Amino acid sequence: MDAGKSFKQIEVSLSKKNININKIKGILLTHEHIDHISALKTLLQKCSLKIYTSQGTLEHLRFKGIIDKKTKVQIVSEDREYEIGFALVCPFLLPHDCKEGLGYVITSSEGERLAICTDLGYIPEKVKSSLKGCSNVIIESNHDIMMLENGTYPYSVKRRILSNLGHLSNQTCSEILPFLVENGTKNIVLSHLSFHNNLPNLALESAYYALHNYGIRPHLDVSVSVAPICS
Repeated sequence: MDAGKSFKQIEVSLSKKNININKIKGILLTHEHIDHISALKTLLQKCSLKIYTSQGTLEHLRFKGIIDKKTKVQIVSEDREYEIGFALVCPFLLPHDCKEGLGYVITSSEGERLAICTDLGYIPEKVKSSLKGCSNVIIESNHDIMMLENGTYPYSVKRRILSNLGHLSNQTCSEILPFLVENGTKNIVLSHLSFHNNLPNLALESAYYALHNYGIRPHLDVSVSVAPICS
């Protein structure tokens, strides 16, 4: 899923899980922003990979020369299921300032469902519907609004992040969590935290507060954790 770290970092991370990087046969791309594709060109040079992504993302990658006509590609579209390896993959569109951003619901051969939902400015009903019933959800909790508004980012960047095509705040992310738990989610990972505009404890506090308001007990009714913070 994406390739936002360096090739070496990806290789080392996989080796820690006893996975040889050459065993990776495909990569699902969410969108074309650099923090999601920085190692893609090197990965394609060193490994035999097939890319799965949207038409919009594919066009951008070709325009930038990151992939060429020899690259193995499959275009995937919203509301369709694709059999990839031992899983079924169903993409869904995300509102973000990119060409055609996607989230993914991945269903294992045992029927376990994982949703990956980052890089979106708000949560439309169709996204909410896609997340419903997923036992595992990785969801963006990008920024604390006060930290962002009082931080050093230029005004234009702050407006972009806060827009409907930007990123989810802790508050907006937290608002959907009770709905997820009430519809079967057992594990939530708060992800894509901003290095400059968020803190893990702020994201967790916001999530816990929203869950407690609905009588949902973190650690008992649902597991909530934070992915490593990004720069």
